[in-house]
Amino acid sequence: MKDLVIGLCTVSNRKTSYLQATLDSLINNADDKNGMMIKLYHCDLKGQDELCVGSNQIRIEDLYENEINSGFLQIVRIDNHPTFENMPNNFGDNDTRVLWRTKQCYDYSEAFRLSHNVGKYYMHIEDDLIACKGYDSHIRGEIEKANNSWATIWMAQGGFIGWLFRNKDLPKMSSMLNVFREEMPCDWIAEYFALIMQRTGLKNIHTSYSIFQHVGTDRTLRDGICDIQPVTFTNFIG
Repeated sequence: MKDLVIGLCTVSNRKTSYLQATLDSLINNADDKNGMMIKLYHCDLKGQDELCVGSNQIRIEDLYENEINSGFLQIVRIDNHPTFENMPNNFGDNDTRVLWRTKQCYDYSEAFRLSHNVGKYYMHIEDDLIACKGYDSHIRGEIEKANNSWATIWMAQGGFIGWLFRNKDLPKMSSMLNVFREEMPCDWIAEYFALIMQRTGLKNIHTSYSIFQHVGTDRTLRDGICDIQPVTFTNFIG
């Protein structure tokens, strides 16, 4: 079992691909790759393209052949999506946004399920960010400081980025994401999970600094792409 697993979900049809920059920063900015793994979940719906990046559309498997062969990077295909229909339009969201966030919750649920028993700790991030130098050392340092009295450690400023969980809690988080996928965004579900665990006497830690910087400006949807406002983490330590 690895000490630390970093998991992220991605799809092929983003207007701008940030995946290569994200993976490069995770690979190049890690202090100690021993005992660590990156699990990349390819979450295209069936029939969509294979996972490629860059203007030349280089296959991920070719670009990161060394990291894959060493076991540091593992690519997992999630293509068992249910039929997303008859979903409630909570919060006044239109059908397109409801579809996007429901599929995202399902993808994240599968990522948590498939990451169980891979490592002692699992951190979930997104596919459009930059990691700071020595991000893994910061994670290990926060685990050591927390002294086994924590449920979650959140090491970013927003969204579902930089949430750290214990291996034993991954099935619980996976279930919550799946059960409530049509009801609310995934980061809200993570916050509710943290509150539930807090009732057991464990702490939820939110660091004053962010080890990731968010750079994405679009979301992928089944019927196209929508732009979003850039979200800059002002407490990024990179």
